[in-house]
Amino acid sequence: MVMLRLLYAIKAEFGLKLVVAHLNHNLRGPEALRDCAFVKEAARALGLRFVSRRLVKGELDAKGESLQDAARQRRYAFFADVARRVKAQRVATGHTLDDQAETVLFRFLKGASTAGLGGIPPKRGLFIRPIIDVTRAQVEAYAAANKIASVTDSSNLTDKYLRNSIRHNLIPVIESGYNPNIKETIGRAAGLMREDNAFLEAVASQAYADALTHTNANAQTFSRAKLRVNPSAILSRIFLKAHAALSIDSDAYSHDVEAFVELVSSKRPNMLVKAAGVWITREYDGVIISSAPISRPDGFCFALKTPGIVKAKDAGFILKAVIMKMPPASLDAGPDIAFFDYEAVTGAIVVRPYRPGDRMRPIGMKGHKKIKDIYIDAHLPASIRPAIPLLLCNDAVIWAAGVKRSDMFKVTRQTKRVLRVEYRRTAL
Repeated sequence: MVMLRLLYAIKAEFGLKLVVAHLNHNLRGPEALRDCAFVKEAARALGLRFVSRRLVKGELDAKGESLQDAARQRRYAFFADVARRVKAQRVATGHTLDDQAETVLFRFLKGASTAGLGGIPPKRGLFIRPIIDVTRAQVEAYAAANKIASVTDSSNLTDKYLRNSIRHNLIPVIESGYNPNIKETIGRAAGLMREDNAFLEAVASQAYADALTHTNANAQTFSRAKLRVNPSAILSRIFLKAHAALSIDSDAYSHDVEAFVELVSSKRPNMLVKAAGVWITREYDGVIISSAPISRPDGFCFALKTPGIVKAKDAGFILKAVIMKMPPASLDAGPDIAFFDYEAVTGAIVVRPYRPGDRMRPIGMKGHKKIKDIYIDAHLPASIRPAIPLLLCNDAVIWAAGVKRSDMFKVTRQTKRVLRVEYRRTAL
């Protein structure tokens, strides 16, 4: 009521157009109806538009969170909706310095981070708090001096809720025995916390963008090397940004953040942990935060068309085979292209994924080597190995596409026709 009168007093000077909004959570029966009627009459007396809504019984479903948190979310959603409908640029709420002190102490007792200890910001997006630096005692004194009527929410009088207990018991003890200006002290400290947090958030946003290599609705993939250069204060924020980007319906706590930091710094090349409703996968130089465990591609097995193009959509690759009448000028076309002496190939070329025990004799080696060891040496994440096509002829591996080829069917000066096979990855 005091904030409304203050805004009304300056509306002509600043060209303000005021709309009064009120949400009845339908938790206090007749008292809540009284509150709504009181606010409506206050708006009418000032000649201001009044918008209200009453939630129906059961509509305020906490869904695992506290009733106060659920009510707060519905209230802010209502305010934002009204602002959109009336084309308002700001929503002003009547938080005071007392609310600030209670919020910071409440979060401190719960174990908050720097962001949480920053308390209630004077401005955040659509919402502003014009009297956040004014104590409740000052507000009450102003109301009494200017004969501004008000009503009291009876739920604020009970110590059933922690916030109320902090207001009625903890703060008076601190004021009487330790610091009579504790509210102002907390207000200043919260401001410093917000400044520090804003700086860290800016650094974390840049580090997040630098380390992010791939993103979609279900997963965020990062370069571990670029993550590791950041201190834990930045890593924790990167994790929270990724968590928010995936829209996970689960809170992230300190132990969840610690799990992410430990995974990034661990010497183990492959790890998998679940934290805060997401799966965190470490695969060599990649760290993946996903809403579900990383799925392995389904198996595939087919004969290579020579010539022809085969698209393995489920495994995420394309193989293109071309018959050349003479060897190319250079046989070094990169790891995704292999050349074979086509006339030396006897039988069909089969394409399938790795199976335990698979081996090949790589070019330049006298003996055979396990495909698994070749993948490990190449630092290939375990999650993508099942999607890598192996080309076999007469049950012998002649190429692990994009990784290593064998010395079988090598192109020589005597080769008359060349089989050129190109491997291309596609999105799954």
